[in-house]
Formats: sequence, structure tokens, C-alpha cells
Amino acid sequence: MRREHATAQRSKGRFKISVLATATGLTVALSLWSAPTSAEPTNSELRVQGEAAGEQRTAPVDVSRRGDMDCSDFPSQRAAQIFYLNHSPGSDPHGLDDDGDGVACESNPCPCYGGSTPPGGGGGGGGHPNPPPKRIKIVKVLRGDLVTVREGKGRPYRVHLLGAHVPRNNSCFARGSLRALRSWIKPGRVVELDTDREASKRRHGDLQFDVATASTNFTLGGSQIGYGWANVDTIRFSEKRRYQRFFNEAVNERDGYWGECVKNFGSVKHPYIVGKTFDLGDWTYTFEGTDPDAWPEMQTESAYFDPPAPGWTYVRARVTVTNNSYYGGNINANNFALFRGRTAFGQFDDAYMSWCSNPNGYLDTEWVDSGDTLTGYVCATVRGPLQATDQWQVAENEDVFRRVKVQ
Repeated sequence: MRREHATAQRSKGRFKISVLATATGLTVALSLWSAPTSAEPTNSELRVQGEAAGEQRTAPVDVSRRGDMDCSDFPSQRAAQIFYLNHSPGSDPHGLDDDGDGVACESNPCPCYGGSTPPGGGGGGGGHPNPPPKRIKIVKVLRGDLVTVREGKGRPYRVHLLGAHVPRNNSCFARGSLRALRSWIKPGRVVELDTDREASKRRHGDLQFDVATASTNFTLGGSQIGYGWANVDTIRFSEKRRYQRFFNEAVNERDGYWGECVKNFGSVKHPYIVGKTFDLGDWTYTFEGTDPDAWPEMQTESAYFDPPAPGWTYVRARVTVTNNSYYGGNINANNFALFRGRTAFGQFDDAYMSWCSNPNGYLDTEWVDSGDTLTGYVCATVRGPLQATDQWQVAENEDVFRRVKVQ
């Protein structure tokens, strides 16, 4: 199925990030991290809006203590970060930044702050409101799961797309994933960065965020997975089950890598070879080679068949089907067609209508009990002779189908 993926919203891939609202009208915006070095973000933090915003602010910390402060002494990551910035962050005498990335107590609960300078208000409940965060824009797409962004006029820094994983090589997968992301994420695109409590802050040495387009809230990692151009990362993150569902749908629909790169996989680009047994839905199929001119055989089978119209050819292939469901079911002849490019030729064509075999010899609407197997012909009336690039198609629906070579 062809999709206008740059603008279309869909149930998988580019999903909307939910905005939480309470009865009092409280709305929580995305939490944006920043880090102290010149190569990373400079000043972003969790913002809370609405009547109950004061309830979410960081509680003041007693800094009169002269002893060592630990992360457990702070009610939130934001409180720890502000204390850290106000007490010699270069030497970190309290050991709050254990990995040296300029962000203190990353395991503490939010509210969160990753700025390199203390925000207005000193971290207490009052003080002046913080300035709005700087706009974050895409600088360059480096890989199918890695982008460079810039916050305001700061220096660019790299961000790994949370939840997505693309092979780090020059494979068909990697090249296609890069092309796919660059096709709709252009330099200058405004994005939002969101942290995930269940995921680490870094991945493969780069910062890791859930990156979403600011205008539509499509997540880049989810989109790449949903369109078949990324695997679900092995790390722990909150949307993993949902992303796995996107991944399964992409495989089933032969999207992205699964249709472009995997050989002998039933896609338009890489159809199954003749004799390949495959599953689709509740059925198992095996196509034999296609008879390029079935009319001589049809004449010997029945005297009631009429010849094809001038310029048209009867073709047919024997197919073995097995019903794998717990219930009996009918084979639907309308699910079979022969494709030449984008043109489909069915069993019943405008040029002529033909069953192409004896009533018991072709697959039409025969009933097949659970576990039973049936063999018969699928037929098509095609314009001109059969071509080597023609493909049989069996479809479950308009999005899920499998293609098979004719020879």
C-alpha cells in the first residue's frame, strides 16, 4: 500500500503523544532535557501549566546542612540539579553526577531539569517564572535512528531516536532507513525531545530522547518502526509493547525493509519463488508453475469452454491450500489475481468470463474443513502472452497480500 507518510496520521508508527488533562484543567507538557557541554542542549526543563502548576513545583531543599548530600536527599531530579549547579558543579563535591554528563541524580523522579545554569526562582516553589525553552530544530539526519539537532543558537548535538534500532552498516536496511527518514524530516524541522523514565539517557554514546515533530507530534522512532525501516530496540522503554505491535504490522504488510530488502518474501519487489510454501492469515499456500496457455488443456477437459477473445490468453496455476483455523472456511476466488505491473487480471475479465477448468478443478468458493487440504487451479485472462515478470497475488485484504512468481 502506498502512503503519503509525510503528512498522514496513522494508528501505527507516527502516533500522537497524549496530553494529560485532569478535571481541574492541569496539562503537563513534554519534559525537555539539556546538558552542560557546548555540544549538548543548554537550557530546557519540564514545564507545568494550569491552575495546579504550583503543586508540581520542586520543594525547597535545606542547603544549610554542611554534610555530604546524596541523591536520596532530594525530592526530585530538578531539586538535585539546581543544588548541583549552585555548589561547584565542576568538581561535584557531593558526587551527584556519577557519569559526568552534567546532569545530577538522573534516577530521581521528575520534575526534571538538565540545564547548565540555575533556572529563575532557585529551585523553590516561588521566584520568577523560567524563560520559555528554546526551539529545537533538526540539523541533519545521520542514520535511520540518529539525528543532529540544535537548541536555539547553541552547537549541534546528536540524538538517538528512542525505541528504534537500525543496523550500523551499509546494508539495504541501513540505506533504506536513512532515505525514509530524510524524506520527511528535513533540516530546520522543529521537534520536541521527551525523556522516558524507563529508558537510559544515552544509547551508543549519544543522548537518547523520544523525538517528536512539534507540529504533528509524530514520533520519529515509532514512525521508522511502523513503516518497516527500524527494528524495536532491545532496551527497556515505556512504549515497547506498542512499538512491537507496529513492527509486527510492518512485517505482515511487507513495508519498508521487509518489502524492499528481504528476498523471496512475498513482496512486490521480492515475490515468492514457485513451489514456496507460505502462510497468510489462516491459510497455507503453495503455487506450482503457471501454464502460459491453458486453452488446449481446457478444450480437452470440457467442450463447453469458449476460446479467449482475440488478443487475450487463458493462464492458470495449480495451488494447494490448507485451512489452519479451528473452523471450516471458504476459499474466495476473488482473493486471487495475476498482476502485470499495477494492472490486475482476474479470473473473470471484461474480455471474457471463464472458469478455466472443470467445476471441481478450480478454486472458487469451495468449503475446506479445519486442517484439510485442497488443490485446484487459479485462473486469469490476460492481455497478450504471459510475461516472465507477471506475478500471482493472493490477498487477505488491501494491505496484506503475498506475491508469487509465475515461473
